[in-house]
Amino acid sequence: MKRFLILLFILVMTGQARAGKIIWLADIDLSGSLTTINIQDKKGLGAAILLGAAPIIKVKDGGNIWLSPSYEFRFSGNSQPLQVEEEETVFFDRTLEHLLLFGLNRLNPGWKLKANGFYRKNLSNLSQEEDMGKGLYDYDDLGGWTEIRWLVRSVELEAGYKYTQREYPNYKMPLLSDHEVTFTGAGEKDSQFHKIWLGGSITAHPLFAQIKYTRQRQDYDHQILLTSLDTARQDNIHQLDLEAAWQRLCPVLSLKAGYSYLTEDSNQSELDLSEWRIRPDFFDYDQHTFHLGLSLPLLPRLKTGASYCFISRQYKERPARWIDGNRLEETEKSRIDDLEFYLQYLFSPRWKAFVLANYIHSWSNTKYSASQLNYDYFNLTAGVRFAY
Repeated sequence: MKRFLILLFILVMTGQARAGKIIWLADIDLSGSLTTINIQDKKGLGAAILLGAAPIIKVKDGGNIWLSPSYEFRFSGNSQPLQVEEEETVFFDRTLEHLLLFGLNRLNPGWKLKANGFYRKNLSNLSQEEDMGKGLYDYDDLGGWTEIRWLVRSVELEAGYKYTQREYPNYKMPLLSDHEVTFTGAGEKDSQFHKIWLGGSITAHPLFAQIKYTRQRQDYDHQILLTSLDTARQDNIHQLDLEAAWQRLCPVLSLKAGYSYLTEDSNQSELDLSEWRIRPDFFDYDQHTFHLGLSLPLLPRLKTGASYCFISRQYKERPARWIDGNRLEETEKSRIDDLEFYLQYLFSPRWKAFVLANYIHSWSNTKYSASQLNYDYFNLTAGVRFAY
């Protein structure tokens, strides 16, 4: 499937001269940054680059049908926090990503249909000493999605489905047995995502409001349930998003606010060896997210803005852990405060410079150091961006 998608991309690119119309899009983003993380007493300089190219091709004699093959390359040498394990946060020092996308769009008055296939290769290193391509959390994504939108006056409705197959080619966990270290767990994190969504929005300038419901099922074929050896793990996520925006508030200030509720229900259980009992809801949690953003033009070419995001998560049956790793009576809970400020200067319609400051405070009643759930993260980035 990967080879098929790459071959299809090449065939479309080489045959584009026969198309009726071509619109080229390109993005270049170059930046440098300073990052500090108190949990590791870590401070360092980094760099990031983004390169993207996409010919938007109108199919000859095909009405309003457009093809959009694209390629995107991202590299980041900045430390970034990400919760990829069940009970801990990891910090990637270096990330490289290739994204190949092939889209087919049908545009008509009042509605539009999209169908897309994609392949993503993500290479992430926990340290600069780790070889690129050998990272424990490297992964490959292969999938596609389809979406339809209807527009009736100021109301837009949408519905879609997305499938993703994710594989971790290097993921293995150390296992100590008979005083020897072996590695196991190959394929344990591999999974398939099935996501559907329904939503709608309404625009009454300067007001905008949107509501969206998403359901995602994640299947882990290589993780067998503790309570049933012939059944694989399956996680179900339900999410409701609400968003509102108000432009020209006073009269140039723009304001955006949103709320999201997410609940995860897993059929996997956890064996609590300290009490020798099974916890069936160990992986289940509820999460609330609030975000607020504003932007303000200072001068015709100068724009500034800020945003704040608050995330609160409460596990249903997972015990919090103290510094020594012992489990507490209370269940685990956490919160994240994410504050961001940016300044942007427009040299021309295609060239712009930007400065971005980001501060994250993460707190949890799990104080176990290996979990790395309590930390302060600061990143200051400056760069230039070109869009064609």
